[in-house]
Amino acid sequence: MKQKKIIAILFAVSLLFVSTIFIRIPVRNFLCTENTVEYRGCVEMTHFFDPIAIAFSTPFIITLILFFLRREAFIAWAKFAVVAFPLMLGILLFTFNNTPVTGSWISGPTDDQLASILLPSLFLIISLLIIGIKSWKLRGE
Repeated sequence: MKQKKIIAILFAVSLLFVSTIFIRIPVRNFLCTENTVEYRGCVEMTHFFDPIAIAFSTPFIITLILFFLRREAFIAWAKFAVVAFPLMLGILLFTFNNTPVTGSWISGPTDDQLASILLPSLFLIISLLIIGIKSWKLRGE
């Protein structure tokens, strides 16, 4: 039963951060003055929450799946997620803080776009593999 509470808490936290995609409250008016010449001196809440919301979209999906599986599958996934999720979140925040490289459309995606596409997808695929393999092994017992 303790596992269900942990999964419910993870789901609620993930839902909170994922919902920031839909609730876009710009605080630019509060943090920027009219004398601000450069845009970089201003901070918008949407730019801050975007990498966090992207990162929390995968645990949101995974917790829905884990809620219906056995405890052993959750523990196997949690061992992976404890290391991989903070690493993924750190890389996403780091790349969003970098100055994007400007270039033509031929140069391809920027670092933050590439990280936003690859890291959550990779986390989701690895998580699903871990959960699937562990659940498959548990069916044989």
